[in-house]
Amino acid sequence: METGQGDAIANAGWPLIGALAYTAIAASIIAHATWYGLVQKYPVNAVVPFNMLIPIVGVGAGLLLSGQPLTWQKALGGGLTLAGVAIIQWRIAKTTISRSKADAL
Repeated sequence: METGQGDAIANAGWPLIGALAYTAIAASIIAHATWYGLVQKYPVNAVVPFNMLIPIVGVGAGLLLSGQPLTWQKALGGGLTLAGVAIIQWRIAKTTISRSKADAL
């Protein structure tokens, strides 16, 4: 068993408090409230593809905040993910416009 967790928490300081506040407030409360607001306002199939951007935000945060290196694998994965989301959104927009034109006739 590990020991010393209580001492580590007691001596962690502001980085730990900031991480806990971010996790509790931004990543949980604000993100979920925004998500459910979007799902209520827009069709689910238009909102769900944006979930694929979550890992890109995580990798970006790691690059900026902890100085992790940007490897070609990360860049390729991010690019493919962005391309996939763009294709899905383009197809949804194209279908929506076609339906709107058909309804207008």
